[in-house]
Amino acid sequence: MRVLLLLLWLFGGWLAPMFSLAGALPDYQVKAVLIYKIIKFIEWPEQAFSDTTSSFDFCVIGVDPFGDSLDLIQGKQVRGRQLAIHKINRLASLPSQCQALFISSSEKNHLPAILDKLGSHPILTISDTKGFAGEGSIVNFVTKKNKIRFEINLDASHRAELKVSSQLLELAIIVGNNRK
Repeated sequence: MRVLLLLLWLFGGWLAPMFSLAGALPDYQVKAVLIYKIIKFIEWPEQAFSDTTSSFDFCVIGVDPFGDSLDLIQGKQVRGRQLAIHKINRLASLPSQCQALFISSSEKNHLPAILDKLGSHPILTISDTKGFAGEGSIVNFVTKKNKIRFEINLDASHRAELKVSSQLLELAIIVGNNRK
């Protein structure tokens, strides 16, 4: 039953129905699918990709909390590009070709250094650690009333030159100076 729910959710329409599945599926399966859905509502500048045929690279830095949950989105299409997953253990290993980067809670003490290294590169930073959006991560998952929600830091998205769809913003909790 869980697999059927997840498949309906993954290939279904809008984001809103996903929030109600949070209790029916393990958190990181929900977050993996949310990441895939969120990525579809972000626009990257052309220079974020080496060429028109390159993959969409999603990276995880630190201790990987997803287990095999990212297998659900590996190889899916994002804006005509195949999604590829890369796991990174150290800041020095951070490839510049990532279009999205999940910053594990194990990197809490390294967040300023990670964000400093990324600078204004067009990389969507994603986390699920309390306070990370306020510190500069673009997307941060939070749990409210037993439902997984997400915060978006518009200041950080502007710095990274990423355009966030107004449809996605309607569902988000906005943090930073550019609040609704």
